Amino acid sequence: MNPSEPLPANRERAALAAILLLASVRFLSLGQESFWLDEAKGALGAFSPYSSWIDELPRHQTPPGHFFLLSVASRFGKSETILRLPSAAAGVLAVWVLWRLGRREGAAVGLGAALLLAVSPSHFHFSREARPYAIWVLAELVSLGSLLAWRDRPERSRRGIAAGFLLPLPLLFHYHALWFLLGRIPLAYRVSKGAPTRSRSSFAWGVVVALACALPWAVNQALRLPPPNPRAVTAWDDLGLSFVARKLGEVFGFPYPWEWLAVVVLAPAVHGLARPRIEGGRRTGRSPAFAAAFPPAAIVIASLVSGRYIAARHFLPLVPLLLWPAARAVADLPRGYARRIGVGAGGLLTVFCAELCVRSFFTTDRPPWREIALYLEERATSLPSQEPGAVAFHAVGDNVKVLDFYRESLSLAVPLSSGSALPESASVAGVLVSGDEDGGAEWRERLSELGLKPGRIWTSRRISRIEFYTLPEEASLALRATEGVTGSR
Repeated sequence: MNPSEPLPANRERAALAAILLLASVRFLSLGQESFWLDEAKGALGAFSPYSSWIDELPRHQTPPGHFFLLSVASRFGKSETILRLPSAAAGVLAVWVLWRLGRREGAAVGLGAALLLAVSPSHFHFSREARPYAIWVLAELVSLGSLLAWRDRPERSRRGIAAGFLLPLPLLFHYHALWFLLGRIPLAYRVSKGAPTRSRSSFAWGVVVALACALPWAVNQALRLPPPNPRAVTAWDDLGLSFVARKLGEVFGFPYPWEWLAVVVLAPAVHGLARPRIEGGRRTGRSPAFAAAFPPAAIVIASLVSGRYIAARHFLPLVPLLLWPAARAVADLPRGYARRIGVGAGGLLTVFCAELCVRSFFTTDRPPWREIALYLEERATSLPSQEPGAVAFHAVGDNVKVLDFYRESLSLAVPLSSGSALPESASVAGVLVSGDEDGGAEWRERLSELGLKPGRIWTSRRISRIEFYTLPEEASLALRATEGVTGSR
């Protein structure tokens, strides 16, 4: 069967239902792992009043779209499961939207692209986090789909205004969406050029309204971004072959030593983008290739010029935009051994990716912050009654601010301070030391010098270890007498 020929409707519906069922695994055990620092900070920001967002959001380096969804979700509860639901739903919807886009070139292309996205390890991972990336991917696909739908029926003004309004929509979910927007301008120009004047005017009005909503946030974000983390900066000298290979592996979710599998996706994707196509009786030109190539180049250059870290998650919207032409390239292979080899390689890659996704259910990647917060609450109840404003425990080290989220979401009353110095004029009954960063190693050494040993230890792959030390009164006095242990709460 020619890949451009439609499958029987019942077979296509059955295959799509199976793929969506596979993608829906994203909803399972969403609360299995505790929040990580970025998730906790985002949730606390979403809990704050809307009036504070204009000042708060630049610190989180995220526009308001995801915060608004978190704020709505929090009306139904503040658990990890509920706050991660928007991302999981966006992950499944992205699979469906990609199928709709791909099937424009045949059922095989649509189903193949949707299947690859359903088992994509990186997309699967971010679909299970209360962060904006899975929703950003969906917004990019919807924006692209609205343009293509307008190109199919350019005389329809409603499609024009929808395409214009949805074109800048991703700016509400991530500031790097600007580069994807700029990369899509040639396609938008080609589509609008072939539309009637009335439909083109509707498109322009849609763009104006959307930019009026998104641009103030984007400008505020750009002007007030916090300085880069000096421990996470990418320099020009870092751009070696090993760095590029590692980043490509991270973008697609392939762990060491399987980074080279990114080539298995990139090679057919580049071929599919480079090959001219005919849609609706017109050549597509090079605008799809430009839309895929411009954003990563711009993100890399912007990160290097501003002295910031090149994070693989900033390239996540590229994953479906590359899986689509990769599926097309395989479907276009001639019958015979070439087609069989292509389909076989795609099948093996699908099985490997599915195995990586399943493995994540049985891997504890993050510290059990929820358990730690409940443990501190239990310990606090056994202490003598605290005066108002007194501090029972002090937390120091990597990511201890996550505890603020659990105190808020679980309505815990445990008196807790954090920072590199003990609070002044407060009785501290215990110290929680997390990892080695942010003073964790120094505090662990000082407690060891006092002869103290941890009463409870938690481990994870992200942080070396988290330890709780009971602090006798004499040890607290000795710590305060140590040089440098002064400060405020």
